[in-house]
Parts: sequence; C-alpha cells; structure tokens
Amino acid sequence: MHVLLQPAWILHTRAYRETSLIVDLLTQDHGRITLVANGVRGHKKSSSYALLQPFTAVLVSWSGKTSLYNLRQVEAQQKMSYTLVGRRLISGFYANELLMYLLHRDDPCYELYQRYTRLITQLAHNNRPYHAKLRYFEKNLLALLGYALNLTCERNEQGQMIKMDANYSFDPEMGFSRCQNRVGKPSFCGASLLALDQEILTTPKHLQDAKQLLRLALQYHLRGRVLKSPLLL
Repeated sequence: MHVLLQPAWILHTRAYRETSLIVDLLTQDHGRITLVANGVRGHKKSSSYALLQPFTAVLVSWSGKTSLYNLRQVEAQQKMSYTLVGRRLISGFYANELLMYLLHRDDPCYELYQRYTRLITQLAHNNRPYHAKLRYFEKNLLALLGYALNLTCERNEQGQMIKMDANYSFDPEMGFSRCQNRVGKPSFCGASLLALDQEILTTPKHLQDAKQLLRLALQYHLRGRVLKSPLLL
C-alpha cells in the first residue's frame, strides 16, 4: 500500500525505540490506521514532530504491507489548526480514547471522520456550548459501529412508542422498558430519550440523562476497558 497526502487527525502517539513514534490516526478514507514515524523524536524541533500531536489535522503519506505502516510524509492541513484547553481538552482526549478502543484498524468510515472533525471544531471554540455536541458524537459513534440505540420504542413485544412523560430503564442488550420504581436503578425520562434521538438536547435534564445513558451503553461495548480521560476531571 502506498497512500499520498490523505487527510487525517492525530489521535495518539507513543514512543517507539530510541528516536521514533507509533502514531494512531483517524483518516478520511482509510479509517483508523497506525504508523511508525522513524527518527522524528531525534529532531524535536522538526516540523514532522511538531505535527504529530493529538488534535492536529494533517495530510499524511504512508506505505507498507501490514497494519503497521511507515510514515513517508506529513504536512499541516490549511486552516485546520486548533488548540483545546481545560475541560474541552479532556473531552477531546475522551473522544480519542473511544475511537482508539472501539474502532478496528483499516475500516473506512467517511461519516465518522466528518463527525469527528465537527466535534473538534466545536471544542476549539471556547465561546460555544459543546456538551450536547459530545453526546451526539457518542450516539452516532455507536450507530456507525452497528450498536445504534432505539430511542423511540420500548423493548416489549408490542414495541410501544417511548412516551415523553414516562420513565425508562435501560438494558444494553435489550433496550428500554418502562419502570415504576426509580430507586436504586438509573432511569431516563422519555422526553430526554426523544430529545437525544432528534439531537435537540436543550435542558439540563436532557443533557444529564443523555450523558448517563451513553456512558452505560459505551461501557458495555468497551468490555471492561477503563478510559483514562474521565479520571482527569
């Protein structure tokens, strides 16, 4: 494989041998890939080393026959340089961890690349609310992985529609069922589920329910793997 100047985002880097890096990227046309960047740590003032940092949008060229490719060239995407700070930075690391744990390598998904780009752009604008955008990213990530949440129907045989004034419990394998007793178990307002489905989370209650629900769903698919970014909060 030999790919030239593919649009990509840097997700994660780690040291490799004495002077190299292993770099994980989300690419526009090839999904998540892993590259070896040989020799870049020996020249920390080089343009390549400076670009190989999380939340950097790059054009990258690589080659190789296995799932661990060799970096050939990297340059910045024009007008795509962002700096994340504070809780927005932690939210960005959280999104990157989800992609690292949940995506298979070399599995193209153009829509996910576009959604990630919009999320990072939103996080970089400090004057704009971002919590709802992060919830929509989580919801759509699950859907693109084949684990879409049915936020409009109960799990019973009749498939009754979710009602705005009812409360529901959630089973990651089965879905939602109406619950009467809310003590000791997470429950979610029907209005919050419908707002998440339509991507119109506008109240603190909607946002709180959506955050708790998506955490439960994602934890199930993470299969016991612990995310480090929430611990930073």
